[in-house]
Amino acid sequence: LNGFLKESLVMSSEEAAAIPTKEELIALLRSGRVTEFNRVRPKGVIDLIGAKLHKANLREAHLYKVNLSGADLSGADLCYAYLREADLREADLIGAILHWTNFFKANLIGAKIMQGDLYELLVQGAIMCESHRKKPC
Repeated sequence: LNGFLKESLVMSSEEAAAIPTKEELIALLRSGRVTEFNRVRPKGVIDLIGAKLHKANLREAHLYKVNLSGADLSGADLCYAYLREADLREADLIGAILHWTNFFKANLIGAKIMQGDLYELLVQGAIMCESHRKKPC
């Protein structure tokens, strides 16, 4: 690698310290600070397994490739949220507001989506049942 590329691939200690922890990311979401979350979230898959986000304001949250398996999103406002390729296995979405929520290619196996406000829910390519099941989902 030439010097420029080598330097650009090495993360400084200041940049590493700036990457928020799982707890900090959950706190941002829980407090409704979605714009800040969208700005500071690391690229790639983010582990927020089991996050407690009951009734959180997650409107317009960019949750692309976020692992929210087992998370409590009951009653949360997910209007216009972007959950493309998110992992929501066994997540609780009971009573969530899901207007124009994008679940494109999301894993929704075992997710509880009942009594929610579902308007123009985008689920194209979402995984909703295990492919090896003998009974229809």
